[in-house]
Amino acid sequence: MLLDQAVAQEKIPRAIAKKVRLKMPTVEGAVSRVEVASGLRYPPYYIEPILPVSKGGGEYGQMGVLFARVIPMTVTGSLLILVQFTAALVAYGTKATIEAVAAHEFTHYVDLVRRLSTVNVSSDEAATTLYEAHSRTPSAQSHQSSCSRRNHSSPLSAGSSRTTLQIPL
Repeated sequence: MLLDQAVAQEKIPRAIAKKVRLKMPTVEGAVSRVEVASGLRYPPYYIEPILPVSKGGGEYGQMGVLFARVIPMTVTGSLLILVQFTAALVAYGTKATIEAVAAHEFTHYVDLVRRLSTVNVSSDEAATTLYEAHSRTPSAQSHQSSCSRRNHSSPLSAGSSRTTLQIPL
């Protein structure tokens, strides 16, 4: 487990690792609620023991903390989409916050799957600020519209038993 490695390497204190372990049922419950509400399986997820910080190039000193994110990656010639939650979110977030973040990241996942299934994967216009980068995403513009597209023909269908979307490259 990444958390155990981070503790062994003294990257995070044992006390924080203990808080994360104690709150794992909250994360699992949040994922379960998203699955029930959407009728879809949640993508694979994990807890990252670091706190990613993003620095924008458009404004001096602009920084953003990423408490969770959707990460597409290639594994043995296939695309795997993961959700990364940070230890800080899990350890210090309230139940409502963790549930909201899990749902929010799921909308990004669904939007990415929709884009890949319609071959609409061209890069968007470059954003100069972190706010623009987030506000330009279709899921940020309308989380409701991405949910209403669920009936669209997609590799993910309601009641699907798949836990990952793997697309051969």
